[in-house]
Amino acid sequence: LLARFGEAGCPSPGGDAIGVRPVDVHLTGFRALGADVAREGQNFVARAPRLEGSRVFLDYPSVLGTVNVLFAATLARGTTTIVNAAAEPEVEMAGDLLNAMGARVSGHGSTRFTGGGGESLQGTEFSIIPDRIEGGTFLLAGLATGGDVELEGAEPTHMDSLLTKLREAGARVEVSDHSVRACVDGPLRAVQLQAVPYPGFPTDLHAPMAAALTQAEGISIIHERDFENRLLYVGELRTMGGRITTGGQSVIIEGATRLVGSPVRALDVRAAAAVVIAGLAAEGETVVRDIVHLKRGYPRIEERLEALGAEVHAR
Repeated sequence: LLARFGEAGCPSPGGDAIGVRPVDVHLTGFRALGADVAREGQNFVARAPRLEGSRVFLDYPSVLGTVNVLFAATLARGTTTIVNAAAEPEVEMAGDLLNAMGARVSGHGSTRFTGGGGESLQGTEFSIIPDRIEGGTFLLAGLATGGDVELEGAEPTHMDSLLTKLREAGARVEVSDHSVRACVDGPLRAVQLQAVPYPGFPTDLHAPMAAALTQAEGISIIHERDFENRLLYVGELRTMGGRITTGGQSVIIEGATRLVGSPVRALDVRAAAAVVIAGLAAEGETVVRDIVHLKRGYPRIEERLEALGAEVHAR
């Protein structure tokens, strides 16, 4: 909107309470392209008669920060280089979409790429990539329950870090060009990992992985490097019998644990996935409240879990 109309505004963003997620990365990028950005009441407003290509350094490789700067730069005059950009597959997809619409973006999918210089964009038909986080969550549900899950239409290369940890935990993983299968034939083993920006282990799979690791023999450790309040799920898993301690941004999980079905809350999108996975692995019935978070991240989750053999009922 800023690049096309010269002015755009939005209220302060919300989202899950998983930590400080300042919009500074976005606003700094717009300013680097020549926009005047100000706080007006409860809104941020950016104005620029014409954006100018520039070198934009991002303090943090934010996915949406990278994409927003890229979108703005696409219609700027001249070329923009984004440094310390997010390299997630979703950013690469955004660059591919823009190119299909007539933009000139190169190097996207790496931490440094260029784009911009176009006068206008045109409509196109485009297929989006599979949701690696949603798919990974179903694989972790299979891990926690000793199951056998196959994702059809998946992109295995986008899930390298997760598939590596699944193998370390004892799962048998099979991949083809567009499918992933993970099955458990024996006891699970404890693993250690760090949740970091792509291509590292995704922070959005931290909580689901922790739930699955309650069923692994030994001491598992997860270090969270992205969000300081990602650990809201820990108390809910403890309610179910999980032996979990925290220290700073680290989670220590002692397994294997007999989980017991309990009333729990879905405190954010990924915490919701964690308690669902724990509920599938637990003895007895688990009731998950505040499922609005679950619905935001996992459409038709009841239907999909039932297809895998789970007993799920919405109330």
